[in-house]
Amino acid sequence: MSLIKSKSFGLGLISIIYITAILLSYALYVWIDSIPPVWELLIIDIVATLYVYFWSCIWKNASLYDPYWSVAPPFLALFWLAQSFNSVSQVPLKLWIIFGVVALWSLRLTWNWTRWFTGLDYEDWRYRNFRKKSGKWFFIINLFGIQVFPTIMVFLGSLSMSYSLSTANSSLITVFDIIGFIIAVGAVFIEGIADAQLHRFVKNRTDKGQIMNQGLWSRSRHPNYFGEVTFWFGMYFFGLGTTYSSWWVIIGPIAIAILFLTYSIPVMDKYQLSKKEAYKEYMAKTPAFIPRIVKRKKL
Repeated sequence: MSLIKSKSFGLGLISIIYITAILLSYALYVWIDSIPPVWELLIIDIVATLYVYFWSCIWKNASLYDPYWSVAPPFLALFWLAQSFNSVSQVPLKLWIIFGVVALWSLRLTWNWTRWFTGLDYEDWRYRNFRKKSGKWFFIINLFGIQVFPTIMVFLGSLSMSYSLSTANSSLITVFDIIGFIIAVGAVFIEGIADAQLHRFVKNRTDKGQIMNQGLWSRSRHPNYFGEVTFWFGMYFFGLGTTYSSWWVIIGPIAIAILFLTYSIPVMDKYQLSKKEAYKEYMAKTPAFIPRIVKRKKL
């Protein structure tokens, strides 16, 4: 087996790339100290993305960026903690809970990505389509569409943490924090269940034309996307739990919701329609996003 097709080699290489990206980010964090923290963090985030982009060009695989969506937020959270606390012992329990929720989401989503990753020969089918259609201009789509744009989306979604994790006196647990915790953790479990059901279905199916319409997928065509968007709204409530002045960062979860509703879901549905004849009937019977609470009765 060639190294390109080796899953262990691919994961090892990507781990090295991301570890060095983290070290680069830390060096920038130490060096940049004369601008507002939010802009400092955005610069660090973009530079780390450009670093991953560089390696995706070297290996001719845009999917090297895929883990960034789930890996970056815990480090964004650590950045905000470092802005307000000189030592770990100073961090209130409430903020450790918030960080724990982010870490739980990150570990689950990253682990799920590793389950589908097969090696450096694996590249998301959407990226392959972009590569075919754009030809020599793919490097621009890869840079701005596949990598920088999602980084900005996650950055906007994470702005709630700038309020909840960088305020030294935010130790009081409020009703908003409880709501945020329930929504965010619940969303992680929804994503986890949906992904586990999908993985089991793909592993055991006997025909690639079969439709995944079992479990949560019988109630929503994209329960994993629903869980992902819901998680970011949960994080928004953590920000409200610290100060009402954070109301405006709702733009983050809304932007992520728009991304999934106007791009991810339509593209995925179109792809499934082109591959499976029965998908049209499945679309007619099953909501695209918000899961149906009560299952339809069979006629």
